[in-house]
Amino acid sequence: MYKTVQINSSNANDDKEIRELYETSFPDIERIPYDQLINLIGPMNIDFTAFYEGENFIGFWVVNRLKRLNYGLFLAVSEKLRGKGIGQKLITLMIDTYTKEEKPLLGEVESPSQLEAPNIDIRKRRYNFYMRNNVKDTGRSYTYKGVLYNILTTSSRPFTQEDFDEIADSFKRILESGDKNKESK
Repeated sequence: MYKTVQINSSNANDDKEIRELYETSFPDIERIPYDQLINLIGPMNIDFTAFYEGENFIGFWVVNRLKRLNYGLFLAVSEKLRGKGIGQKLITLMIDTYTKEEKPLLGEVESPSQLEAPNIDIRKRRYNFYMRNNVKDTGRSYTYKGVLYNILTTSSRPFTQEDFDEIADSFKRILESGDKNKESK
């Protein structure tokens, strides 16, 4: 299987490929600044796991471990390795890892129903990737800065208002940490 490395403040800059993949895989609007994300790992119970095949970096995931659920914030595979089944292996491993706790794994994806979006083809590919890999659409969505996001789950249990509230509270803490960083500069 893959070698894993838990990313934290002491090793976050050891492999520049991790930061580069993070900063190039997600639009600015979706991305927490890298240094801010690293600072949130401990206080917010975030797992940032990098994967290697031998010494070669292949990708990562970032999961926020909440009380009622685990929330997949990011999953990315090195651009040169995409289309080779690695993403499928990582999402399967992610589901296996985070559903053992009897808590659902949830995440989000830019909605493919927002047809006027400039990245509609990428949205459709990402959405279909998750649907092919045992992830379900909850039927719930939200809009942030004009972008519609579908909430996804690995669980058959209904997605509740309490689940949404816990996710919203988590995002609020992330945004507030960014505001504090700006104020201290």
